[in-house]
Amino acid sequence: MNESTSIPIPIKIINGDKWLFLMNLTPKAKVRSVGMDNKPKRVQDEGKHHCFEINVEGNIRIKPKSWKIL
Repeated sequence: MNESTSIPIPIKIINGDKWLFLMNLTPKAKVRSVGMDNKPKRVQDEGKHHCFEINVEGNIRIKPKSWKIL
């Protein structure tokens, strides 16, 4: 018998954009993609914390050592 389980993945809508939030349990992660911006932009997240944002596209992979879905 072939059974499948679906797990809802929470998203947040910020300024009309849908975001998937994963909590990285370690301070570093690798991001790989076919293309990405040359310079990250300094932005504020929804909690008014400053962070950097970079656009990536095509075959995006993020590799934290451990994470959980928020």
